Amino acid sequence: MLKNYLSIYLSIYLSIYLSIYLSIYLSIYLSIYLSIHFCLVDLSYLCVTTMSGIALGRLAEERKAWRKDHPFGFVARPTKNQDGSLNLMNWECAIPGKKSTPWEFGVYKLRMLFKDDYPSSPPKCKFEPPIFHPNVYPSGTVCLSLLDEDKDWRPAVTIKQILLGIQELLNEPNIKDPAQAEAYTIYCQNRSEYEKRPLCSSFVLPSFSLSLFAPPFCFLIPFLSHLCYYKKAIYAI
Repeated sequence: MLKNYLSIYLSIYLSIYLSIYLSIYLSIYLSIYLSIHFCLVDLSYLCVTTMSGIALGRLAEERKAWRKDHPFGFVARPTKNQDGSLNLMNWECAIPGKKSTPWEFGVYKLRMLFKDDYPSSPPKCKFEPPIFHPNVYPSGTVCLSLLDEDKDWRPAVTIKQILLGIQELLNEPNIKDPAQAEAYTIYCQNRSEYEKRPLCSSFVLPSFSLSLFAPPFCFLIPFLSHLCYYKKAIYAI
């Protein structure tokens, strides 16, 4: 009988002890886990907020510098939110074609999208609409080493340098890093045919500011554009 009582007592004691021990252990473990988890969440939020703040501060400086001094014919400005405030993470840009090139007299619209970790990472630059060019993806995204984090991108690179670099790329494609198969093939095999494409398929009318300085071209260029399309249609018949 005594042995039975002892065994029952021990089993009850152990069950109570284990339940108390486990409850204490689990409560301590959960409290530590939750505190670490929320601490990490707060830190990640703080990091994102800090990085976003750095990006916005840098972009505000870029806007100030651009408004003070920028190349003639270029446009770069932040878009606006629905409430009228500036969206510094999304810029509308325009790049004029260089003189004495097939891109001359054209102004090519570009969107520049920045991430929260800018300037550690480069912006995404995208022609809207896409243009016919070996280093521009069919989506319009520009393929340029200056915009590649693993190549020539540096946090000190400015918006002005990016736009000037893209303007340079227009007439001097990098055939070692093609992004558009058709444009690359025609550029390599038939340069004269390729040089007609900026007028025929990728042409954008000059901005109002440019037409003020060169009134004849604002009337001549649409005519040339339509003529080019007309000739293309005749040859296709």
